[in-house]
Amino acid sequence: MVKRFNWLVFCLLFSVGMMAKSGGRQYNSYKGLVMAGYQGWFNAPGDGSGRGWHHYNGSNGFRPGSCSVDFWPEVSEYKKLYKTEFTFADGKPASVFSSYDESTVDLHFKWMKQYGLDGVFMQRFVAEIRNESGLKHFNKVLNSAMKSANKYERAICVMYDLSGMQLGEEKLLLKDIDEIAKRYSLKDHAKNPSYLYHNGKPLVTVWGVGFNDNRSYGLNEAEYIIDGLKSQGFSVMLGVPTQWRKLEGDTESDPRLHELIRKCDILMPWFVGRYNETTYPKYQKLVEEDIQWAKKNLVDYAPLVYPGFSWGNMKGKEHNSFIPRNKGSFLWKQLMGAIRAGAEMIYVAMFDEIDEGTAIFKCAKKVPVGESLFVPLEEEVESDHYLKLVGEAGKVLRKEKAVAFDASLNPVAPNPFIRHMYTADPSAHVWADGRLYVYASHDIAPPRGCDLMDRYHVFSTDDMVHWTDHGEILNSSQVPWGRKEGGFMWAPDCAYKNGTYYFYFPHPSETNWDNSWKIGVATSCRPAEGFEVKGYIEGMDPLIDPCVFVDDNGQAYIYNGGGGICKGGKLKDNMMELDGLMQPMEGLEDFHEATWVHKYNGKYYLSYSDNHDENWNDGVKGDNRMRYAVSDSPLGPWESKGIYMEPTDSYTNHGSIVEFKGQWYAFYHNSALSNHDWLRSICVDKLYHNPDGTIKLVKQTKSTPITVQKKYPFRNPQLSIEQRVDDLVSRLTLEEKVRQMLNNAPAIKRLGIPAYNWWNECLHGVGRTKYHVTVFPQAIGMAASWNDVLMKKVASSIADEGRAIYNDAQKRGDYSQYHALTYWTPNINIFRDPRWGRGQETYGEDPYLTSKIGKAFVLGLQGDDPRYLKASACAKHYAVHSGPEKNRHSFNSDVSTYDLWDTYLPAFRTLVVDANVSGVMCAYNAFKGQPCCGNDLLMQSILRDKWNFKGYVTSDCGAIDDIFNHHKAHPDAATAAADAVFHGTDLDCGQSAYLALVKAVKNGIITEKQLDVSVKRLFTIRFRLGLFDPAEQVDYAHIPISVLECKKHQDLAKQLARESMVLLKNDRLLPLQKNKLKKVVVMGPNADCKDALLGNYNGHPSRMLTPLQAIRKRLKGVAEVVYVSGIDYINTVSEDELKRYVNQAKGADAVIFIGGISPRLEGEEMSVNKDGFDGGDRTSIALPAVQTQLMKALVAGRIPTVFVMMTGSALAIPWEAKHVPAILNAWYGGQYGGEAIADVLFGDYNPSGKLPVTFYAKDSDLPDFESYDMQGRTYRYFKGKALYPFGYGLSYTDFRYSSLKMPTACNTTDKEIPVTVTVKNTGKMDGEEVVQLYVSHPDKKILVPVTALKGFKRIYLKAGEAKQITFSLSSEDLSCVDENGIRKVLPGTVKIQVGGCSPVATLTAPLKTVETTLKLTGDTYTIDK
Repeated sequence: MVKRFNWLVFCLLFSVGMMAKSGGRQYNSYKGLVMAGYQGWFNAPGDGSGRGWHHYNGSNGFRPGSCSVDFWPEVSEYKKLYKTEFTFADGKPASVFSSYDESTVDLHFKWMKQYGLDGVFMQRFVAEIRNESGLKHFNKVLNSAMKSANKYERAICVMYDLSGMQLGEEKLLLKDIDEIAKRYSLKDHAKNPSYLYHNGKPLVTVWGVGFNDNRSYGLNEAEYIIDGLKSQGFSVMLGVPTQWRKLEGDTESDPRLHELIRKCDILMPWFVGRYNETTYPKYQKLVEEDIQWAKKNLVDYAPLVYPGFSWGNMKGKEHNSFIPRNKGSFLWKQLMGAIRAGAEMIYVAMFDEIDEGTAIFKCAKKVPVGESLFVPLEEEVESDHYLKLVGEAGKVLRKEKAVAFDASLNPVAPNPFIRHMYTADPSAHVWADGRLYVYASHDIAPPRGCDLMDRYHVFSTDDMVHWTDHGEILNSSQVPWGRKEGGFMWAPDCAYKNGTYYFYFPHPSETNWDNSWKIGVATSCRPAEGFEVKGYIEGMDPLIDPCVFVDDNGQAYIYNGGGGICKGGKLKDNMMELDGLMQPMEGLEDFHEATWVHKYNGKYYLSYSDNHDENWNDGVKGDNRMRYAVSDSPLGPWESKGIYMEPTDSYTNHGSIVEFKGQWYAFYHNSALSNHDWLRSICVDKLYHNPDGTIKLVKQTKSTPITVQKKYPFRNPQLSIEQRVDDLVSRLTLEEKVRQMLNNAPAIKRLGIPAYNWWNECLHGVGRTKYHVTVFPQAIGMAASWNDVLMKKVASSIADEGRAIYNDAQKRGDYSQYHALTYWTPNINIFRDPRWGRGQETYGEDPYLTSKIGKAFVLGLQGDDPRYLKASACAKHYAVHSGPEKNRHSFNSDVSTYDLWDTYLPAFRTLVVDANVSGVMCAYNAFKGQPCCGNDLLMQSILRDKWNFKGYVTSDCGAIDDIFNHHKAHPDAATAAADAVFHGTDLDCGQSAYLALVKAVKNGIITEKQLDVSVKRLFTIRFRLGLFDPAEQVDYAHIPISVLECKKHQDLAKQLARESMVLLKNDRLLPLQKNKLKKVVVMGPNADCKDALLGNYNGHPSRMLTPLQAIRKRLKGVAEVVYVSGIDYINTVSEDELKRYVNQAKGADAVIFIGGISPRLEGEEMSVNKDGFDGGDRTSIALPAVQTQLMKALVAGRIPTVFVMMTGSALAIPWEAKHVPAILNAWYGGQYGGEAIADVLFGDYNPSGKLPVTFYAKDSDLPDFESYDMQGRTYRYFKGKALYPFGYGLSYTDFRYSSLKMPTACNTTDKEIPVTVTVKNTGKMDGEEVVQLYVSHPDKKILVPVTALKGFKRIYLKAGEAKQITFSLSSEDLSCVDENGIRKVLPGTVKIQVGGCSPVATLTAPLKTVETTLKLTGDTYTIDK
């Protein structure tokens, strides 16, 4: 009773709303409407429906790895949202809507009104309304929709989907519609004007009849429903399979289906998934044939269109039948195809179905990342793009608007320029509005010769590129005096006089068409619509092809001809009567038909087609040629001048000649699209007159871009890259060059150059891609391996996966972001201060280690092919860049020349000079008052001049805008962009500031030649990647998609994750002995968190275990694992809560506390403002107090505790270092980070990682964050005691160093000095050690580092094994940098120290090193670096 009362309340509310809207727009017919299907089936927990996640969810709920939607809704406008477990690439949670909310439905109908979608068919699933939950949901959604439909005056119709219907439930359907009809006054159109009527009755749609997919119901049940609806007073639309007409394929073979269709009012076949854009033309023909059948059988026909298709998350990616949207091109072709086929109404599938990827409502470009793979809306279109398309299609359907499309009058672009329909006999005119109009006849498929030509179309342009199809302006049925059988509407013409447009057309008046030709006249006040037939011109011979020429004095002349006869005469001022007799045009050579007259330099030109026939065997291939003659009078006599156009590939030709914006054009037709003489297409090419007035032979262009590409030198792989680039750039316009300097470079279609989005990431695996990829530890974790050999292999594997993605995307025609081969990696900024949130992306605080790891990464990524790059690496952010994040767009870093050359530049020099990195990214900040992207010293003096860098430079994203918006170095985009280009910044990533370069060139700020330098650098990279060469010549082009997450790459990720683990403390607690464990408690905010494994700039793997999952797997069947979710990262807890956590841990053999921080707290320019964190950076390096508080409680309870610290930067943990028995630093360890933690904890791997940064004890150890002065920073200049020093890391075994040997003295000019040391594993466990060599200069009076890393080697030693390790010190290793930035080898004492850690002061028990001294003699030796 309560439920029924609630429903009555709904009805009452609806009725109130309906009364308020009575008198709204009535929908009396589906004709003229574009409507969509509306599922309305989405639910979320907490929406009041009690259905939880419904229709979002997969087999395991709605969470990463389990969902049934492929697209993600764009949710910024919804009033109510529901958070999910999904997150975006920046770590923010992703939310969705519920269809159960009235505000959701209201917003959807608001969009329909806003964008012009006429309405929707509200889905009701018989399989849902049979149960209480489903009925409650769909009643609520329908109620909301009825209110919104009348509020926004949109059409609405109930649609029953029979899928899943059981025998006998047909009665349930009839009962349901009867209740709905009464509830919403469906049969009282005055009360419910928005409800859709058809044929005078309210319409109900029944979908799912005639399918041969073993449904439990059949045609008998369908007939029962149709008859029942009819008896209740409804009209019926029937949803049937694609092959309904032929009763084959997806359709039952029972001919009774046709009988059922004839009972209905409208027929709607299902096309979703049946074709893509390439195969669609076959189905357009099917629609044309369907419509003919429907007309013959007196049934209306609603063709279905859909935007694309994808159900990978529902069916699994291996079963996904992906159909690309192609930025709306696919949908638009279907819409226009349906209209041209004669459709009077259109059904769009669907409004909101993100499950199968057919939704046209607002979908997101930015989609969640992770285990589920979502399809983002294409980068180049907006979220409302598909709503706009269907709205525009409705206008075209109702002839409220013409259809516009692009063509290109360019020698390399394909003719015909009208490609969406067959047209012939173009007559071109330029009218007073400045546009060029083409009036054409219309060939009809299937072809039967000229007798089917029964209508005319008009097209117009204002630039010869963007054309508008104004649609049909006249057909034979509108000619009252015309041939009753219709047809025979041949070549037309149009003229203008005194505010009226006169349309002239040939048409026979009798069945015997050959001798009854008339020249009809229709008039309009507009050039492309509204023409009404006024009659025909009396007194003209029964000839065809009228041409009307209006001379400069206003006198109009008319011509027609055919069969070798051409006549002309004057027209009276009314433009519809002859002024005297028509007279033969004398002097024409071999006239056939197609008269056209134009005037040039005071002379009259009469052009026409001749009688040439290929069968004459005169050596001329083809049939009709276009000739012309010249006269001083519009009526002759004429002097023949010969041929101006050779035959086309069509049996006929017909042309017109017109001047438009100073250029003459020849219009004509060919059969290039159809290869059939009677399916022709109109074309246009430039026409030129010789100085003597004769016409040059018109060069016909009908080559496809592929054909043309082969002719250009830049397509020739035998030429050098420099030659090819020079050729390509020479062919570009200024505007094209500028657009190629944007990160999202558009296609240059006329040259066959595809679009290219430069922006891609691979910091620790291919990042931000929709593909599942191998994810390695975050960069700081990579550096902790101190394994440059492994890093090269890792980078090579990343490049393989990137190439595989690129190759696959190219096959799909996907040129969107994160598919390119230009990776903006690595980040080789020096991690000078642990508070910087992006330090996790770097290789640490040391220039030498950063150089070695960075070089290895670049060499691996770019490959070793002598000709082609596997991928392009980019050293960033150049230079002197490391926070703060919140003011990075305006910050000015000002460091000494010494610090610049000693700390900030060495890694960049190594990558540019030694590794030949192909790209460099200039930073946001300014350096010494000049923005980095326009910095004299950095960009020109050092990078280009001193280091001779030949690659490309990209700005960081938005950095060019920063030059004038934040640094205020220039007043506007034009001057800022020009300055950046002057300084060698070739590419603008971000806000398209470089578009202002067109203005800068035109205003003389910069020359086009200066732009050419940058454009050439950019294309050089693309050529080096092999993007313009045949695939068979580029080995990398054959890397298959199967390489993604292959075993080889997984093994590398596992090895690197293990080697990145740094054991900071171990009071004999680790490794945990599995056979002695009965209970292990796991707690902490990172214990079961995948985000903390992935870091930032990450990709997403298909498999990944959190530390908790890995521990459970390792101890399965061995010990009980209890998970206590416990504390958050920062939020404080009460004493009672602490006690509860400790009580849960009591009795455990070990507590594994997995804490630290998160990439959701530290990172790039984040909207985080919490205790200890601000804008992506940290305001304190201390471990959040709540975590220390919990560990204090655990230790006080005498519970053995292991602290696993996950972080991207150094944390101050002085209490933990003193009191917690075991500490493992695990960074953000990538997809195998969780398993690597378990490996170390349980002794399956002996830890060997070393710190690439200093771990300080407290905040006061650090200088001011915004100071870039290196004094007091990093192990090289910190004079205090580190908590854990640079290079530190323990093992489960012990290593002893001895026998350090090297010369006691050498000359400052010596190039190499050998150093040997013996390392022995003195413990009982095999293990790896990173042997480190440090150099210091104790007697130097100038500023020098405390000590500096100059060599390292990772070695493996069995228990008891010893090895002699050899280093070679170069003169550079022994050098110092002076105050002027000059690197010199100075005479004096050099201390050499070798060990497993940096030899600096520490609060922790130091690892022992061995040392010796070297005496350098001779003069100061300068190294020019």
